[in-house]
Amino acid sequence: MSQRPPRGRALLVLGLLQLGLTLASGSVARADERDLRLLETPATYTDVADAADGRDPFDLNVRVLFRRVQEWADVRRERPSTTGRTEIERVAAYRMVRHELLLGLDIGLFRDLELSVDLPLVLSDDRRLNPVNGSLLDGLAQASPLVSPTRSGIDLLLLGLGWAPLNQYRDAHSPTWVFRLTGRVAVGAVRHPCAAGESNCGVSDGTHALTFETRMSHRFRYAEPYGGAGFTAQFRGRAGSAFAPGGALAGYRHVNPPLVAEFVAGMALVPWEHRGKSQRLSVDMRLQAQWVAQGRDYSPLFDALGTSTAPTLTSPTCEGAPTDPADCTGAPGGLRLVPFTGLTDVQAHGRIGGRVAVELQAARFVRFGFGGSLQYTTPHQITGTDRCNENASPRDAADPRIAGCARGIVDPHHRVILDTPGQRFSLGGQLRVDLFATMRAQF
Repeated sequence: MSQRPPRGRALLVLGLLQLGLTLASGSVARADERDLRLLETPATYTDVADAADGRDPFDLNVRVLFRRVQEWADVRRERPSTTGRTEIERVAAYRMVRHELLLGLDIGLFRDLELSVDLPLVLSDDRRLNPVNGSLLDGLAQASPLVSPTRSGIDLLLLGLGWAPLNQYRDAHSPTWVFRLTGRVAVGAVRHPCAAGESNCGVSDGTHALTFETRMSHRFRYAEPYGGAGFTAQFRGRAGSAFAPGGALAGYRHVNPPLVAEFVAGMALVPWEHRGKSQRLSVDMRLQAQWVAQGRDYSPLFDALGTSTAPTLTSPTCEGAPTDPADCTGAPGGLRLVPFTGLTDVQAHGRIGGRVAVELQAARFVRFGFGGSLQYTTPHQITGTDRCNENASPRDAADPRIAGCARGIVDPHHRVILDTPGQRFSLGGQLRVDLFATMRAQF
């Protein structure tokens, strides 16, 4: 019986070894696919500090963010024409530049439960209106152009609770799902209309708000897609006298800022990560859309109209149309006198935009980030209070607040020079650019 040459046996052994290594490496690769060694933190959008979590008894994040915001918009006004149709004319250009420093804390309370505290400091807020044809707003504004004083100071305080009932890094088959409830409390001096050269004009809107959000994400190796939705209810808060001058009058249709709904979809890409050193580089890209309901609000014309010397705006209006004008004295039980405060009824509109940010977790305790966003606001009216509030009922047929209304009673917010069709103001679309840099220390 012949024997296999030694060289042939060696080649056979080498071939079997190579086949075994190939099969083994394939098994390891498949195992790696099933059990990725990832950092145990989700994207910033769904990240929640926690406590009482095994070897991590307590989380504390200290955040600092610097932001520069700039807005541009064209102010337009309706004009009656000889054809009987209303024409829209560009009357001014609006520009705002704002610098903010935000100080924040995230405090872990329990497993995937956090308390967040944010305090935005307004370093500077500069606004101006440039007229198109020399005269600003047909003499309704004092100066041409109108440059508002620089505002600065503490604006508001944000208090939030975040809870993640599902966490992918506890159960690999589940997404990370977060609920957030955030309260916005106005703490700074309330804004009031000011012209150039004036001081102590306030920086806060004076309004409070409550926001509820739901957020969800899931990590797939190098990408973590996410999405969310939120709803914000705003209240006039400390600015009550500006939103409802004269008190809670029955004819008012809008006495609070608008409701806001928001939708977010995005993805965090992770091109590089080192779990052993707690290091990660990520690129966060998202799209955002908001729907803003009609409501009483600050507009780009707030300072211009609020400081106007035009008699149609400086003279208080009567709550109704009494037979004897002397009956409109503002005395309790009588018809109230309603001053103009610069706020106007703003039409419902939408906002859509995108955001890109680069984040680097340099070590376990330090994270840096920078980025920017672009947002477009759809054209909408910024004055246009209806003369009559059809949802308000008169006391009787002789109620002087009816004042010619076919249904309901007069809305005391109505100003003929601003709100009558053919006189109304609008924004022809607004652009907002937001640039920011942030640093976070994680303990």
